[in-house]
Formats: sequence, structure tokens, C-alpha cells
Amino acid sequence: MAIGATLSPFDNSEDLDPAPVHPEFAFSDGNIQVQTTNQTFWVHEYHLNKFAVFAALIQAAKSSGKVSDVDRRIVVTCDTTTNGEDVYNTLKVIYASHIDGVPGFDSSMLTSSLRIATSFDYPALRNFAISKLEGMDIPAIQRIQLSDEFSLPSWETPAFTELCSRKEPITHAEAEILGMSRFVEIARIRETERTRLAVRFAGGVYEELLEASGLANPLQLGNFGDSDSGQNTFGYSSGRSVLPACNCRVSGDGRGGFKVVHCSLHQVAPRVLEEGQTLLKERDDLLERFGKICIVWPEACGESRDGLSRQGPTSASILMHVTRAPSRPSLSTAALARARGS
Repeated sequence: MAIGATLSPFDNSEDLDPAPVHPEFAFSDGNIQVQTTNQTFWVHEYHLNKFAVFAALIQAAKSSGKVSDVDRRIVVTCDTTTNGEDVYNTLKVIYASHIDGVPGFDSSMLTSSLRIATSFDYPALRNFAISKLEGMDIPAIQRIQLSDEFSLPSWETPAFTELCSRKEPITHAEAEILGMSRFVEIARIRETERTRLAVRFAGGVYEELLEASGLANPLQLGNFGDSDSGQNTFGYSSGRSVLPACNCRVSGDGRGGFKVVHCSLHQVAPRVLEEGQTLLKERDDLLERFGKICIVWPEACGESRDGLSRQGPTSASILMHVTRAPSRPSLSTAALARARGS
């Protein structure tokens, strides 16, 4: 027996007045009266017989003589876990007409239909609701909720991947939905991925600068003054140093929330950020120097003196020009001044 209905229609409800009849589903020829705690529906038996549990409830009500006093409708009473709004949304789906085109159902209607179809055993409606929901843009945490409630394991991996890769942090409400174990795992993956991306970015920029230009970093030499400073300064971002393993953990913050206790891997993160900022500054300096060269030496930028575009140089050749520019005889102070004035 599915959760959401009872085969004893008289349970704790025989002496209770029925809830108001919903005007949208008050068919005069409807022979079934479906009662929830907050709404009543007069509907047709042939629609409800598609639900295995409703069909059993109807037969039980017929056998026991459970009918309404005035219009002699068969009374089917749902238990208190069945929400009237879910039943209403489900009826809108199963009564929808396709004559005027395929009706559009929003996610709340489909979720209600999935809930009732699961509880009252209507596999075709369950599959229909799942297929429609899969095509909708539903937040990751809501997809995880639906997966938990309706046993949809195929929804979990994409939803968890989205939570791990999105920019916004996990909220307290989302952490409560996830539970401690899943929250800890997602927090660990998010921190690891952010560090990996930072290392990849900083290392890529650094390697490109060194390999393309052959330029020794003046900042490194000035700060460290030894032959290995080029490797040591950007050890983590260049990939030459092995990052420690991540064993971050989550603990309570004493105020009902959670906090991440960083491991040794994430103690390195500030260093990676510092390296990245240094590399960005170097890049900006190089671009500024390159811009000055383009003014007085158009050929280095792929243009002729007449302003016509020529095939551009490679990034390596541009950086070579940048590093050698101060020593070129043609870049005199007077020439630079004339170029700026033109």
C-alpha cells in the first residue's frame, strides 16, 4: 500500500464535515467524492481508476456502503498526509484537454502530479511528470529534493555537479536539505575545484610568460636574489610543487550553522592568490610596453607604416619584441615623442 491513502475510508473522518467542494472540480455527474483535509472534489470514477490505490479505495467504499447523504456519491477519504493542493494540481493534469493544443504545466503542477502518482500508484502519470520535469530549468537543490522524495537517482549526479561548480556558496537552507554527509562532500569538492582552477590559471600564465619571452622576472630576482627564485616564487602555481591532500572538515559554529575547517591544502590558497595577482600585474606591464611599441614600430603589431593590416606575429614573437624593445636604436626618445604627437 502506498503512502498517502488508506483503505479504511471511515478512519477518524466519518463524523467530520467534509471540506468545501472545489468549484473547478464539482462535476454534477461525478460519482466519486474525494475528500482531503482541506478540499473536496466531485470527479469521475474512470479517471480515478487509473490509480491503483484510488481504485482499491473506491471498491472498499462501495463494499462498505460509504456514500454521501445528499447526492449518493461514493466517498473516498484520503489520509492527512495527502494535500488537497496536490490532488487539485493532479486533477488539472489528468482532466486537461489536448483539443486546443498541448497544455502547459508548470513545475509545481507536475511535482504535485508526481507526488500523487507515486503515492496512489499510477506509473504512466509518474513517468509523464518525470519526463516533463526533466526538461525544465529547476534549481539543483530542488532536483535533489525531488530525487530524495521520489527515488530518482539519475537526477542526483547532474544536480550535485551543479552545486559543486556554481559560483554562489551553499546556503544554510540548502545544507539542511543536503544533510551533514552530503554537505561536507560538496564543500570539499568545491574548495578543491576552486584551488585547482586558481593553480591552473596562475601556472598557465606564468609558464606562457617564461617560455614565450625568456624574460627573467625582476621581481623574483629582486626579492630572492638566487638562481632558483624563478621556480620557487611560483612553485605552486607553476605545478612544480606537489599540493598536499585535502582533508577539510565541517563543524558546527555554535549558532546552528556550519563552518569549514580548512586543511593544509587550503592554507596554501592565499599563496596561490598572491601569485596570481603578481602575474596579472606583470601581464599588465607587458601589455603597456607592447602598446608603446605599436605606436612607433607598427610592424611588430602586424601593420605596415601605411596603416594596412599585415599577418600578425605570434604571441611568442610579440613578447620577444616587448622584452627587447628598450634596446632597439629606432626607439629613440625623439621618435617616441614624434609618434605620440601624431
